[in-house]
Amino acid sequence: MTRTLPLFLIALLAVCMFSNLSHGKASESAFGWLVSGSYAVYSLGSTSSEAPSHMGFDDWAYANPVLGNYSWRCLKLNGGYAELEVEVNITVWARPEAGGSTSGSVVYTGKEFLEKAERGDFSFIRRIPMDQVVGRVELVNMSEFGDEYFAVRIPAPVYIYKKLVVTVDLNTMELVDENRVPWGKWALWINPLKYPLTGRTLETFVMNWLNTTVSLYVFYDDGAGPPADTAIGRFERYFAASCEEPIENQNLLKLGIILTPPAIVLTYVYEPRVGILLHARGIYLDDILTQKLGIIYEMGPPGLSLLDTNISIEPRTSFDLRIYLPYLAVLSITIIVVSAYFIKKKYRVKR
Repeated sequence: MTRTLPLFLIALLAVCMFSNLSHGKASESAFGWLVSGSYAVYSLGSTSSEAPSHMGFDDWAYANPVLGNYSWRCLKLNGGYAELEVEVNITVWARPEAGGSTSGSVVYTGKEFLEKAERGDFSFIRRIPMDQVVGRVELVNMSEFGDEYFAVRIPAPVYIYKKLVVTVDLNTMELVDENRVPWGKWALWINPLKYPLTGRTLETFVMNWLNTTVSLYVFYDDGAGPPADTAIGRFERYFAASCEEPIENQNLLKLGIILTPPAIVLTYVYEPRVGILLHARGIYLDDILTQKLGIIYEMGPPGLSLLDTNISIEPRTSFDLRIYLPYLAVLSITIIVVSAYFIKKKYRVKR
């Protein structure tokens, strides 16, 4: 029995450390902070006239400038699943211009849209509420310096609102339907215990963006990178999820979104103890925005940023080891027992 005890403890340590710290599945116990009533609110865009945020939609719409909130609230936990109420509130706002005029609109660029609108056919507008379209659209048909420009314009303000209930599988971070069939990935928090403090882990963050999946590398930043500034405070240490190269998709060109190359760059920043999203630098997208609202990107400073939450988080200047205490305790006990065993064995050999 005494001979097998050290081996048993070493095996126990390996199971605890590797399955929970590095590659273990997320479970309800990994999200002890998540209870009914937990919530987080994020800001989208800014009121800066110098660097406005803008959005692209999967029906060819381009909205500029945009401002809004994106929030979630936990309704209940049930057997490893979290039921969440998600609310998205976006405003295309009227930006003041010189001379007292304003600018801001949702625009569909292309002759085919103009021709349909001239016939009173607005079926191509799928993401803007129709009560904000009829009687407000402006038809643009102009030629300047030999260039033709055709567009259908909906002037600001334009309001887009959606509230829905989603279910998150806490083991996989997948969004699932009523039959537990995955249809997307949840990106507004991660399980920090899943990822090592060194190296990188490739993880899917968006299951269906313009008929492709989006995978990012998750890694721990111990302060070498730029800090994450939020309304909660400045975070110097965090987990980041980022792409090595721009994510290209030719559908961006088909939708009239002119980027060179037709690609996006994503970097999401997560609080290191709890794992909730703190900030998205530059561009943000996820399966809820893409599949439920048709928003294929949101771009512009300051990006998606944490505005308010009742989850206990605070900026720290050093990494918090409290979440690792159970594993450190197992490690300490194992070292003591194994050391005692070998000391005793060595003593017996000498005798």
